[in-house]
Amino acid sequence: MNRIFAVHLHDNDKSDDLHLNPFDGTLNWESVVKNLKDSNYKGPITMELCYGYEYLEMGIENFYKKGYEVGEKLKKCLKGCNCKYRMFL
Repeated sequence: MNRIFAVHLHDNDKSDDLHLNPFDGTLNWESVVKNLKDSNYKGPITMELCYGYEYLEMGIENFYKKGYEVGEKLKKCLKGCNCKYRMFL
């Protein structure tokens, strides 16, 4: 029985819950994706991003653009996963 009913993804720096864009922190995304695939998770996946910290320097439009690009990269990584991947910016 799968007990996971929702997944929200973001990265951090091992010291705080920073909500960094995936691949901008210290998480091992290869392992995260493998575990999601291995779990046969079929529910929704969302990215939980925060427009703060160093992202403020890039401006909101570039932050949205980067978030979209990261979402597309994650979607490719999750190909073959039965999850319902949706990207909301």
